[in-house]
Amino acid sequence: IPQRSFAYNLGVEGEVNYFHFVPVLLKIYFEKRLVNFLKFEMCGLFILALFLPALFSLFTFGTTILLVHRIWTKERPLMKKAQDAAFRLYDQLFQSLVPKGLNDKFLKMEESKSKEA
Repeated sequence: IPQRSFAYNLGVEGEVNYFHFVPVLLKIYFEKRLVNFLKFEMCGLFILALFLPALFSLFTFGTTILLVHRIWTKERPLMKKAQDAAFRLYDQLFQSLVPKGLNDKFLKMEESKSKEA
C-alpha cells in the first residue's frame, strides 16, 4: 500500500510545494485551538457557576459562626452583669416594699436556719 502524502489527501496532485499549505495548516491549527478554548471556556463557566454559589454559602456560614461566637463570648458576660443588676434592683425594690418589722423577722428566721444547719 503506497503511503499517501498530505497534499494527496487534500486533493492536490502532482509536484507540491508544501509551504503553500502553511496558511491552511495554521488555519486548521488555530480553529482547533479556538474550539478547544471555547470548550474549555464553557467548561470553566460551568464550573464557575457551580463553584461561586458554594463559595458564597461557605462565606455566609463562616460569617454566621463568627457572629454566634462573638455574641457567645462578648455579650454573655454583659448579659450576666445585667441579670445580676436586675436581681439587685428587684431585691432592693422588694425590701423597700416590705414593712421594716416584717423584714427583720425574715432576717432573723434566715439567720436561725443558717445556725441550725
